[in-house]
Amino acid sequence: FFCHSMGGHIALRFLHDERYEMDGAILSAPMFDIWTPPGLRFLFTGVTKLVNLLGFAQSYGMGRGEYGPVYQKFDGNRLTSDKARFEEDHNQLAAQPALQSGGPTWGWFGAAWSSIRLIRDERYLKAIGVPIYIVQAGEDGVVSNRAHNWFDARMNTSHIFRIEGARHEILREQDIYRDQLWALFDRFFEVRG
Repeated sequence: FFCHSMGGHIALRFLHDERYEMDGAILSAPMFDIWTPPGLRFLFTGVTKLVNLLGFAQSYGMGRGEYGPVYQKFDGNRLTSDKARFEEDHNQLAAQPALQSGGPTWGWFGAAWSSIRLIRDERYLKAIGVPIYIVQAGEDGVVSNRAHNWFDARMNTSHIFRIEGARHEILREQDIYRDQLWALFDRFFEVRG
């Protein structure tokens, strides 16, 4: 199967817990860890714990809020370098306001850090026997590429592929990056076909 970002994190847990017979998985920019500036992860996890203890789990975290103009600004976005696809996404959201969502909450961050600790156990990873392609966006500013490398070095069945220049939303990127992802997709199924 194919999963992206947080879906890749959930897929890894599924592959560990369910042990279904599968040919494999392709994980696009999987959220094995949240991108944080070097050296500041301890601060972010500590603040998350404190804010949740103070009862603010439902509040938006780390400078985030409701969907609005800050999310619609192309310059400086961490998701895609393709302006047309970026604008298409926001046109779709304008047409279907029920699909709009804001940023993650402090409660989400707390649950994410807990789940990251769970999957970061080498024994946990070695129990996954399904072939996995980890597709890394070279310019990812949402999830941690360092974590992808760490996981790949410890899993028995993974292979990592880096798409240089791509931002986090590889499927919403320029064709030069998307085409590389689709080529990996085709190769994955040819090998297992």
